[in-house]
Amino acid sequence: MEVVVKTQHLEIPRGYSGRLTRRFRRVFSSLTGAIQRVRVSLRTTSTRPGKEIKECRFDVSLRSGGQIVVTGRGSRMARAIGQTLRRARHLVRTEIKKRRTKQRRLSIEMAAPQPT
Repeated sequence: MEVVVKTQHLEIPRGYSGRLTRRFRRVFSSLTGAIQRVRVSLRTTSTRPGKEIKECRFDVSLRSGGQIVVTGRGSRMARAIGQTLRRARHLVRTEIKKRRTKQRRLSIEMAAPQPT
């Protein structure tokens, strides 16, 4: 599983991207075989003078060809990342279960004798 961290209009502390990569790998440790690449985008936007919103976006590419995009916002970057990580974990697990069920159903249908 490849994890890429990008920032836009945001200065992050030294070593923060490494910690984020380790955290993501730990959360998705049971699903690493199904995930090909994760792109994490962190940025800050100004809504009005003196008010900034932190945004976190995860683009998860699955080995089976699917892609899941999850975005979170918050006044603090740590909260935005945590919220987005929880939602991404739930969506990735759900998508993988759907794909496995579909594969199983297709293999059962193919193995069943065809009526003539």
